[in-house]
Amino acid sequence: MKAIIKGRWWVLLSWVLLIAGLFYISPNMADLVREKGNIEVPKGYSSKIASQLLAEVDGKNRSQVALVFYNDNKLTEGDIQEAKKAIDLLEQKKESLGITEITTHFKDSQLKDMMVSKDGKAILASLGVHRGDKKASALSQDLSKALDGIKVQHQFTSDWMITDQLMKSSEEGVKKTEGITVAFILIVLILVFRSAVAPVIPLLTVGFSYLASQSIVSILIDRFDFPISNNTQMFLVAILFGIGTDYCILLLSRFKEELSDNRSVTTAILETYKSAGRTVFFSGIAVMVGFASIGFSEFNLYRSASAVAVGIAVLLLALFTLVPFFMAVLGKKIYWPSKKKLDHRESKLWGMAGRFSLSKPILSLLVVAIICVPFIFAYGSKLTFNSLEEVSKDAPPVKAFHIIETSFGAGESMPTKVVLKNDERMDSNDYLYITENISRSLEKVNLVKSVRSITRPIGKPLEEFLITKQSEELEKGVGKGKEGVSKVSDELHKTSEELSKQEPQIKRGVGGINDLVSGTSRLQKGLTELQSGLARVDNGIRQGTAGSVEIKKGLQEAKAGAQGLLRGYQGLYQVYKEVSLALQGQEALKSKMMEANADLEGLIAQQKGLIKGLDDLIKGVDRQIAGSKQVAAGQGEIVKQTPQLTKGLSDINDGQKRLLKEYQALTGQLGKLSSGLAEGAKGLDKISGGLGDAQNYLTGLTDSSGVDGFYIPDDVLENKDFLKVLDVYLSPDRKTMTLDVVFKTNPYARETMNQIDDVKDAIKRATKGTKLENATVAVGGITSASADLNTMSNQDYARTVTLMIMGIGLILVFVFRSIIMPAYILGSLLLTYYTTLGMNEVLFINILGYSGISWVVPFFSFVILMALGVDYSIFLMDRFNEYQDLTVADAMLLSMKKMGSVIISAAIILGGTFAAMIPSGMLSLVQIALIILIGLLLYTFVVLPLLIPVLVKNFGKANWWPFRR
Repeated sequence: MKAIIKGRWWVLLSWVLLIAGLFYISPNMADLVREKGNIEVPKGYSSKIASQLLAEVDGKNRSQVALVFYNDNKLTEGDIQEAKKAIDLLEQKKESLGITEITTHFKDSQLKDMMVSKDGKAILASLGVHRGDKKASALSQDLSKALDGIKVQHQFTSDWMITDQLMKSSEEGVKKTEGITVAFILIVLILVFRSAVAPVIPLLTVGFSYLASQSIVSILIDRFDFPISNNTQMFLVAILFGIGTDYCILLLSRFKEELSDNRSVTTAILETYKSAGRTVFFSGIAVMVGFASIGFSEFNLYRSASAVAVGIAVLLLALFTLVPFFMAVLGKKIYWPSKKKLDHRESKLWGMAGRFSLSKPILSLLVVAIICVPFIFAYGSKLTFNSLEEVSKDAPPVKAFHIIETSFGAGESMPTKVVLKNDERMDSNDYLYITENISRSLEKVNLVKSVRSITRPIGKPLEEFLITKQSEELEKGVGKGKEGVSKVSDELHKTSEELSKQEPQIKRGVGGINDLVSGTSRLQKGLTELQSGLARVDNGIRQGTAGSVEIKKGLQEAKAGAQGLLRGYQGLYQVYKEVSLALQGQEALKSKMMEANADLEGLIAQQKGLIKGLDDLIKGVDRQIAGSKQVAAGQGEIVKQTPQLTKGLSDINDGQKRLLKEYQALTGQLGKLSSGLAEGAKGLDKISGGLGDAQNYLTGLTDSSGVDGFYIPDDVLENKDFLKVLDVYLSPDRKTMTLDVVFKTNPYARETMNQIDDVKDAIKRATKGTKLENATVAVGGITSASADLNTMSNQDYARTVTLMIMGIGLILVFVFRSIIMPAYILGSLLLTYYTTLGMNEVLFINILGYSGISWVVPFFSFVILMALGVDYSIFLMDRFNEYQDLTVADAMLLSMKKMGSVIISAAIILGGTFAAMIPSGMLSLVQIALIILIGLLLYTFVVLPLLIPVLVKNFGKANWWPFRR
């Protein structure tokens, strides 16, 4: 210390050069926050794995952006046309904006029910965006500018847009906090020291420390990936200015005491740092250990607060170099223009509290219990992960979210994304069947509104591919088939019956044909005899007219025979016609019958000609005597025609025999046909019955809710429209698949987060025993990330609490040479912490109506309150240990009087620096600020003056166990 006092100007120069150099080489903290300060889940957690799998497929920085068009009354036709115009503009600018896809009902009318609100007040569109290296804020501005001139109201939103808005709020909050903090500290210091000079010393000391530590932290972040968040700078400002001012107050107050004893400035400085300097050093070390312990956390956001430890180290260096410089240079002028004696005033308030607690310990404990216990029991650890509450409701992405929440349901804006990675392609029916089962399993999870996947791209199953739907269509087809089969069976029965009725007629036809064959044979024989008779007649004519009477008689007999044959032909012709009519459907036989009828018609014509010729011959015989030559000629013609007639009759006889044979075969076949038709009809009756049973089964299958079959025909799998669906939910190599789970509730809500484990269990059940049982499965999205953050923060919280209590405890043991004192000091701080948490829950949840305390609040509040609260314990108990010649009670009371005003001033200043965070508007910072503010005031005015003295007095000499006083 003497060397510092001696080389004080070199100390100042060194600080100026150090800050200038660091400021020159260090990067801008705000830029680093935007670049590296995003809140990310560490590797190994489900949401992180999902992000990595998607990044492998689509590249990094690809995300979904929701675009909503709205009218508070109702969208007019003009508004709708403007919305369509906006979509067309985005289509034209897709490449420059990094838009990979636009999902809208303007392109696919099937999406209308999903993307147009039922009240007609909003239209939703989803944009796939690849950000590349573009900053979030720049992309947000580009998207907004792209729709300049669109007259319908519209807003964009996404999780990264909300995060970017959070960053902006944080930056604005830091600026507000810095100004308010400096102004507040300056006012308080003027009131405490009643001096125009003294307040400048803490501000310069802490200012130098802050500038140096911020530069060092920036370099560490830039070059060594030191953890950073949007809270880093805020905590550096609040804590450094808070405890830095507290330590300065303690040092300047002790320096004032030492100067009041008429000591020289150098001696006063040395004595100040021998006593108060020791207190400040160990207090600073305790705070530094507390924040350094955060470095063992897993979560980047928590670890970012360890930057405060760097700031504390720099602050301690400044307190032991710059403050002595100001003391040595200014001396008593530090307290100018105060005219009062340089003595340290005792605290009347703490003096009264000390006497009360030491004289009435039970009543004092009762007061502490009445204040603390109700709030401890009121604390329910109701945490919220709702980032929307962190920023103003008027912020564009937050406003868009609430519009979507009102019109479509909050889950539509930020669905939970399930990602499955397999080692083979998943575009076959086997995998589509599993996908549908997964979708159905997820749909049954509590609070799930819908599931979008390959098999249900608009949130509903593709019914035409469901087995139940296909069975319904098949059931209709089977029903129609059954009706057709029944009709055919009826016709077969009728045909069989008709054929059975025609069988006797066929048999009669066979008999008639048989008689016809016999008659034809006889006719043929008679014709032969006629030919012989004609020959004889011809001979007789040539012998003269002597036998004319005999010739005439023979001709008359021939005419009579010919007329009988004609009648036989005509009867046969009629039978043939009847048989032809009976052969309906037997086309081959009917054709032969028609040929026979044609031949028979020719014979009848010839027969009529023969009869006419015989008739003419008889007349000629009558004229024989008068013209024998004429008779001879006619007779010659008849004799000439007779052989041809005989041959034709022979051919007819052969045809009749063949017809008889066919008819005989037909009779047997007709019987068999009739029997076959009857058997066929019976078979069709059985088929109809079977189809009826199949129809009943398919009807039951259609109505069954337990059937989960799903089948897509191969031709559909190759369909261009269906390939577009595959492109949305499958990676180009078809080995990575996604499903979107849309919840009914807010994706940030705790009740939604609680369903993530159920989502994972549902996937596990649906894939068990399938080809996807061993696939990599991860659940992404803001809800899953919040669930992972909850798990991780709980683990980090437990780890940090343990490490911090152990670290601070060891320092307290070393400082106080006691185990008892550290035990009840740490216990008093824990009592203050949980009481304050309970108070804040009552304030924010029960009174202000928030959904809960922000999830980061308990962690940071614990670290800050424990680290800073222990300072005041050290201030008090270290002074208590100085009075070893007094009794325990007297030493405690005197310590309270001496340190009361210092601790109260320090608590007000530190509380004030955190209160300066309230105007930042960020809910988590406001809650942390109020917890620290209330906690410090509770500890300063209740726990420390009313509980600690009672414990100190009751433990007596045991306060220093296992060491000695």
